[in-house]
Amino acid sequence: MKTIKKTFNIIKNQLFWYVIFISLTDLSLYLYGISTDHRRDIVSVITVIFVIAIVTNYILTIIKIQKLSKINDYRKDVVLPIATSEVEKEYQNILNKTVNSEQARIDKINSQRQEFQDSLSMWTHNIKIPITGLQLILDDNPTDKDILVAKNKVLQIQQNLTAILGYISLSEGNNDLLIERVDLNELIDETLKRNAWDFVNKNQHLIYNHDLPIIVTDKKWLEILMEQIIINANKYTPKDGTIKIYSESKERFIVIEDSGIGIDSGDIKRIFENGFTGKNGRQNMNSSGLGLYLANQIAEMLSLEIKVDSKKDSGSKFVIEYK
Repeated sequence: MKTIKKTFNIIKNQLFWYVIFISLTDLSLYLYGISTDHRRDIVSVITVIFVIAIVTNYILTIIKIQKLSKINDYRKDVVLPIATSEVEKEYQNILNKTVNSEQARIDKINSQRQEFQDSLSMWTHNIKIPITGLQLILDDNPTDKDILVAKNKVLQIQQNLTAILGYISLSEGNNDLLIERVDLNELIDETLKRNAWDFVNKNQHLIYNHDLPIIVTDKKWLEILMEQIIINANKYTPKDGTIKIYSESKERFIVIEDSGIGIDSGDIKRIFENGFTGKNGRQNMNSSGLGLYLANQIAEMLSLEIKVDSKKDSGSKFVIEYK
């Protein structure tokens, strides 16, 4: 019904111009002295031609309007009517660009939603592990050592909370940067102090000479970044292994190098992907694939770059530098 109404409005406009054209034609013939019968014949022929044209145009217009009405649900697989003018072609080009842009935006939102759901699912799994550990420790007359272990479990929960909250904040575009002078030695000292039990428990040797520079950046986000890499080094370095923290230059301002299990050559290009755990991660139930992804996202936000040099069974070297 709406299509017929729209078509009628178009034809009504054409009828208006037809009446004007016929009137002017009849007047011109009259002024040239053409007889009434001849004028009637000429007007009749013009009218027949007009009726044929207007009926044809009516049918074509209905078809075109029906196709154009699909614009409300326009997708890439919907075929628009053939453009009959350059103006229509331009409108269709604009429509196609708009739809493609909107579809890309929707695809990105769906992808981000799926990534978030996957990350939240993995995070939920990870946080259950230390909670279960806490319950077992506290249910069985804990010793002093048990209490230390329990504190470590609480730290793991805090680390997981920090990671997921940081991930959510970045996903929503809430970077709330506060740029200031940051003493890297103080920042690393605080990070190592929080994670001291993990190093002691594995009897790892930490080589750190407090020779890091002062840089200008956001302390909170850089601290989250550094903690993720330090946790990663501790996690994949075996007992009695070595972890070094030092600076190579003003540009390559901090290096975290370990003697751990290294990264498989087939995995190294993907370690910053969200949820990717690789061969090493499949052997470690605490691996979520979120930590290095979060670290890399923060690095990009801070105009930093994380470079990795690693070989299987030969340790890993993470370098943070300015872009």
